[in-house]
Amino acid sequence: MFIIGERINGMFRSVARAIQERDEGAIADLARRQVNAGANALDLNTGPTEGDPAEVMAWLVRTVQDAVDVPLSLDSPKPPVIASGLAAARGSCIINSTTGARDRLDATLPLAAEYDASLIALTIDERGIPRNAEARAVPTPRVYAGSARPSESRSGRPLRDTTSRAATDRSACSWRSR
Repeated sequence: MFIIGERINGMFRSVARAIQERDEGAIADLARRQVNAGANALDLNTGPTEGDPAEVMAWLVRTVQDAVDVPLSLDSPKPPVIASGLAAARGSCIINSTTGARDRLDATLPLAAEYDASLIALTIDERGIPRNAEARAVPTPRVYAGSARPSESRSGRPLRDTTSRAATDRSACSWRSR
């Protein structure tokens, strides 16, 4: 099992306060506690932050990586915020998340390719959340087709190898220093 700790999220009041005050100690402590509790990776979400969310994401990435050595899952609906976190990271990250909607794929797949990031892909498309298992399978081929371009991966492996396993296979989320 691959566990992603999701407590570093600006939706929580204490985290929002730590972000607003740029309290590195509070964020680092939260990162360490999650890793000590068994998290294999940490999800970072700026939440509805004051100021520039892209700058906040970069700050969170640097702060957490100074405290712990685990992969980071960058969580934002805004591609520029994800891009900022990926650029600040020392190692591969996970993009949390994309869907089968064409506009989301067009925004996230190039970032995954450029930064050799894994993807968490939700089986949702332009029609919204599927009502049953059969409908959930409909967006899946689009995600695979969009990500199965080996030339886009700096590692030389097809992105589909990471897309399908990011949440369950630690080897799909390899961590290394740049």
